[in-house]
Amino acid sequence: MSTVRALHLVFLIAGIAIGVLITTVIYPPTQSTVSNLIEQRALGKYTSPLLECDAFEPLPPQQLAKLKRAINNIKKSYESRAIISLYVRGLANGGAIVFEEKDTEFDAASLMKLPVYIALMKRIELKPELVDVKLTAYEGSLPEQNIEGGTPVKPGEELTINEFIERAIIDSDNRAIKTLRDYIGMYAINDVLRDHGLVSADAQESYQITPQEYSAFLRVLYNATYLKTESSEKVLQMLTQSKFERGIRSGVPNDIPIAHKFGEQTVDSPLGRSYELHDCGIVYSSRPYVICIMTKGESFDLLYKIMRTVSSKTYAVMNSED
Repeated sequence: MSTVRALHLVFLIAGIAIGVLITTVIYPPTQSTVSNLIEQRALGKYTSPLLECDAFEPLPPQQLAKLKRAINNIKKSYESRAIISLYVRGLANGGAIVFEEKDTEFDAASLMKLPVYIALMKRIELKPELVDVKLTAYEGSLPEQNIEGGTPVKPGEELTINEFIERAIIDSDNRAIKTLRDYIGMYAINDVLRDHGLVSADAQESYQITPQEYSAFLRVLYNATYLKTESSEKVLQMLTQSKFERGIRSGVPNDIPIAHKFGEQTVDSPLGRSYELHDCGIVYSSRPYVICIMTKGESFDLLYKIMRTVSSKTYAVMNSED
């Protein structure tokens, strides 16, 4: 048996032993593939020098197992009060882990602001002057936001497209994103969704998604495989300015940059009121990783606590030496 085949067998057996909730452990490609990829890109501040994350050694199985144990303990401690789904992927070493409840999807809510931004950046790449085009803010009524990041955009307020983008991404302003969505059109947004392997969206309906599905947006931004490198850098840099600090940020040291987008939703049903809170992003630690946490529970305060616990445990494991 060749050395490469033997290594593949070892990683496969180790992956199975870790448990069924862990997905793929990525194997490194040939050296010639790595060299070709490196030649195509220059290192950016927020983007990787490679087109794919798969050109590194896999995340060690013992590290994945340690993270699995930690997250399972968290899930058990909250199982009667909340549903927790998680996707984590190492960007410097390729391993991935998934904790998703079977047949459970979440309302993307404000997470959908990111694909709208990506669709706009596709258009701006062709016509850079669009950033200075002025639009008038949507004047109709909108659902109340439970979490606001800044001064809300006023109905009828006139701002440039770039200013609306800043308010939509940094402040997560619903009026700003509604204005931009109407401008770019659902066909352009659905092109982005389909290009990332997702179903089309309806502007009038909620959009259901899982952490692993949503993480595709973050991976292609990090690898600059969908937008140009300069555009990907701009999007990720904007995401690092998010004012939401009660999700991933609450479990990561303040000096570590995080490019992330959160979403929240209040859901009323015959069984009562429930809450959804999600935060998905890239943590730029010495071992960068994608993390997407989606939760449902009885209160936002509970979900804030879960977010902090999951984020801090993940950060500790992903940056541990063993």
